[in-house]
Amino acid sequence: MGGTKPLPTWIHDMENLGASLCKEKGLVIITVLGKDSISRSKIADINEALGGSYLNSWGKRTAESGSIEVFFSIDLGALFLVVNTYKDVTAFSSMEASSNEAFFEYIGSEDKVMESDLAVAFSLSHLVLIMENACRVELPLLDLLQNVNMKRMELRDSLPEETISNREGRFGVPRFIFAFHRHLIRKDLGHVKRKELLEKLEQSLEDQTFSIFKHYRLLSSGGEISPGDALGHIWGEGYIHLMEKTSEVSSDDILSKLFSAIDGSADEKEDTDNRLFSFLNSHIKKVREGKKLIYSIPSHQEFLIAAKGMLSVIDSLSMECREAAFISKLKCMHMEKAREKYMPSGANRVLSRVEHEQRMNAALESLESVQVNPMDWDELRESFENLWSSDLRSCEIRSLLGNECRLAAHASVGDAIDREKWTLHSSSVTHVSACNCGRSQMMRSDPFTLKEANCDFYAQFNCCERAMETHHFKVVADETGRRLEEMEEEWPEARLVGQGERSMEEKGEEEEREEWIDEGEEGDEEIEEKDEKEETAITQSSDNDSMAEDDRNYLDNEAIVVKTAKDEPLRKGIHELEVFNRLRSEGIPFVEGVPHTDAPDVRPLFPSWSLLAIGTSSVYGHSTGIRGQFGFIGKTHLLPLDVYLEVDAATWYRDMSYVESLIQSAHPPPRNRRIKRGIISERVKLFIGMEYECSAGHRQLGVWPFDDGIHLVENDLPLYQPCAYRKTPCENAQLMRMHIVTPKAPVTVSLNPKIVPSSSSSIYCPGESLDLTWSRYYILRLPWVYSGPEGVVPRPSSPSSTGLLLANSISVSYSPLATW
Repeated sequence: MGGTKPLPTWIHDMENLGASLCKEKGLVIITVLGKDSISRSKIADINEALGGSYLNSWGKRTAESGSIEVFFSIDLGALFLVVNTYKDVTAFSSMEASSNEAFFEYIGSEDKVMESDLAVAFSLSHLVLIMENACRVELPLLDLLQNVNMKRMELRDSLPEETISNREGRFGVPRFIFAFHRHLIRKDLGHVKRKELLEKLEQSLEDQTFSIFKHYRLLSSGGEISPGDALGHIWGEGYIHLMEKTSEVSSDDILSKLFSAIDGSADEKEDTDNRLFSFLNSHIKKVREGKKLIYSIPSHQEFLIAAKGMLSVIDSLSMECREAAFISKLKCMHMEKAREKYMPSGANRVLSRVEHEQRMNAALESLESVQVNPMDWDELRESFENLWSSDLRSCEIRSLLGNECRLAAHASVGDAIDREKWTLHSSSVTHVSACNCGRSQMMRSDPFTLKEANCDFYAQFNCCERAMETHHFKVVADETGRRLEEMEEEWPEARLVGQGERSMEEKGEEEEREEWIDEGEEGDEEIEEKDEKEETAITQSSDNDSMAEDDRNYLDNEAIVVKTAKDEPLRKGIHELEVFNRLRSEGIPFVEGVPHTDAPDVRPLFPSWSLLAIGTSSVYGHSTGIRGQFGFIGKTHLLPLDVYLEVDAATWYRDMSYVESLIQSAHPPPRNRRIKRGIISERVKLFIGMEYECSAGHRQLGVWPFDDGIHLVENDLPLYQPCAYRKTPCENAQLMRMHIVTPKAPVTVSLNPKIVPSSSSSIYCPGESLDLTWSRYYILRLPWVYSGPEGVVPRPSSPSSTGLLLANSISVSYSPLATW
């Protein structure tokens, strides 16, 4: 019936004509599946076998035309359904050029159309002829056929009963037959030899193809797959045909025939029968004989009813599929946006429980304006929970200042797990603090242990090692964990480096900057400048010596430092845990936090206070204020404190002469002064100041409504004051240092600071008496964090009156010197 037509058009024309094909025998339907190439179409060989150009190649598909073309062969008595797909070269180029979709969206939509067309064709067919340009079955074809089978079963379940009489929804389980355009048999062989090799090659390919199709579960064989679930079947032999291109005569063919004639073998009759026509005809006969898995051979009218019904159902399924795909795509888009809103951004890729809840609720709230299935809602919430608990959960252990650890959940020092898996906490919060002597500042990490906060950080500074005098606070054990004997009566107390052994050169160079203490006059400006220059020179010399030594050791130590710097804090933490456990197991009492009045006779594990003398009293000049210290805001003048003492005149003058001989005062007492006798009142002058420091490293002396030091001693002082830096939000500055310049007189200045950080906390103190010698500039560094029986005392978030330094923290006394 001349030419091919799209299946819907062919059905319409047949209904209008009222014609009927194969009234007596019924229709055998053959589906042709393959790919056009640039040089040859998939149906070119069929046209040659049928003796004409009855089947057309693929042209540009329009919205009205189908992709299944129909042709009825009178010679074979069979109806051909040629399935054209986007994979044909001409179709692909024409359709891709006219498509407005993105490439992969276009491929995806065309795959759906192809699968639907093949599902209809397979359901209507008795035979499926697969035309391959290759010499074997390609694996992508098998993946395609698996999808087609699922689509076919979906079509079967949706067909109305009147479409096809049998329950399988098709005329039979179609048999696969194959025609390959290429093979590897040489063309210079004789006809008989070529035919023999072709048959052997076809047999070999049949065995290979059967195994592959069976592996992909496409065949109904051996009871493994029921006929209803199989896409097709292969039975018997002879279902693979290798093409012989008889229309192409090469020079090799001509030479072969000439040599055959010369050899006298030209009388060998060449088989000129149409092999492809015979191949198709033999299989059509097997179908008409009612071979395996053929349910019915439909009449013309039965085929029209079945084809119309299937096309109608597949169109509705495609519409539903497109709607479902659109809804699914829309849902995925909204779900993906919700996931993006939940996921953390930036360098920190972990979330605390609170942050997780906030982000999850915000992501779910963004879906309230979209109609979301409750099951999808619950599934999304569950996915957020699983994602957070497995990958995004932060450690959440809080630092001493209340900041959460920002690392992923991990084991820390002391956990019941292998030590190699221990990791130190880190909140990613940093602060700036000055050293014990106040000459240097450094950025510090948020501490998670009290020793890190009050001891380890300050031990990093080298400048404090140059102090004249350092007080060694009493602790329960040394750095190696060895317990110090309790019978020790005299604990190593504050010693001046070279105290009593100062060189004559130093004594000669030191200049007195104050007049006789009784007269209370201020120091000489020129002497102060000289002392300042001398001390600066000494400091620079010490720095240069240290730098030279570092340069010499740099190459030797660089590799070790790089290797161990990261692990050193962890090793230190492990060692501290071992010392703690050892002391605890031995039943030795110790203070785990800052010393406090609730346990006055118990030593701590480590010192939380620091006391050192940065130089002689001449380091401070009242006219210039504090010098050589950075980070101060505002005035740097200490407050003078005059103290009157009742002393025996003779003893006092004797001791004063001794002190003067040591410090080589530039202003000795006047010779014509009348020496008093008996009990007299002597005045000595101190300079004191309370230094406050905020977390940004801003330092300031306390702001008071008075200008003399007596009020600092006699009144309770606040532990916190507002930071004086104007460009940042107002925050707390904590009392961190006490500056004391002792007089040039034979008196003892005693420090007994008592801190009450909050109304409900213990009273914290150094835990021992602190006695200062004369003519020194002392700095007492207070704890950065307070922790005791009630736990860590939290800092107020805003300037508050909470926290006090109790009154009478400084006292002055005189005792006659024992030595002269």
